[in-house]
Amino acid sequence: MTNTAAYLDKSSSDTDETLDRPTVNVKYAPSAPVVDSPILVEADHDESGVEYEWEFSDGSTATGRKASNIFDSAGEQSITLTATDGDGRTETVRQTLTVYREANVEICERDCGDEYVTVVIRGDSDFDPAGSVAVDSLRFGAPTALAMGSGSAPVETDARDGDLRVQFPRPPGDSAGRLAGRTADGVPLAGTASTVDAADAA
Repeated sequence: MTNTAAYLDKSSSDTDETLDRPTVNVKYAPSAPVVDSPILVEADHDESGVEYEWEFSDGSTATGRKASNIFDSAGEQSITLTATDGDGRTETVRQTLTVYREANVEICERDCGDEYVTVVIRGDSDFDPAGSVAVDSLRFGAPTALAMGSGSAPVETDARDGDLRVQFPRPPGDSAGRLAGRTADGVPLAGTASTVDAADAA
């Protein structure tokens, strides 16, 4: 479960008091959630007599210290947690997060030498990567590197048969990794690359 930095809204009850305890924070996992996959959320304090209410930006709600939700659209989303103790005092935390569209991504192990790796973003009837991906936004590498805002930037692209082939400097270690970026209209995009033979990717 990933611990995230949250910002605090303190909401007054009828007694105009807030919970007399440390700030409640929101944890969520995975750290890069994707559309149509569960995201698990958890309040990082477990106190007797405290009730937890969750509200998600898609309108879904839940109760309990732990909960889950599935977002059906990519982009910026939010999670709001309200904790209420037995005296009616409340504390509210709102956490923003990015939900990604999961792309079908593969590594083409054709002869790119030791310096480069070719990542294929597969298209389908609902997604034309060659026409919709903002190539300059793409980064490829280990998930931890992408989370820190780094990763390899593209050096060459090639659109073919509805797919988009992107060549990156080969990241350190295993070439398998995570791709992240955005479409031209700002929808966050991510995918975990699997390895395929060059003939299969042609």
